[in-house]
Amino acid sequence: MDVNQFLSKLNVSLAVLDFVDNVEVVQHSITYIKIKVSLKPKGFLSIWYNTVRRTQSFSIILENRRKWGFDFDNR
Repeated sequence: MDVNQFLSKLNVSLAVLDFVDNVEVVQHSITYIKIKVSLKPKGFLSIWYNTVRRTQSFSIILENRRKWGFDFDNR
C-alpha cells in the first residue's frame, strides 16, 4: 500500500470517531508519511507509515509525553 492509500484509509476510519478533532500531515514523501491526529478534549495520536521498510508506528501523546505506543515491523 502506498502512502496515499494509507492516508485515505486512515481518514475514512477516523471520520466516524467523534473524539477526533483534526488530522494533520506533518511529513510526507513518496515512501513515508507522519500524521498528527488531534483528540478532544486534549492529546493527540502520532502515526508513522513507511512503505519501503514496511513499518508502522502509533503513539498516544498526552501532556507532551508518550503514554502508549506500538511499533510494527512487517519485514
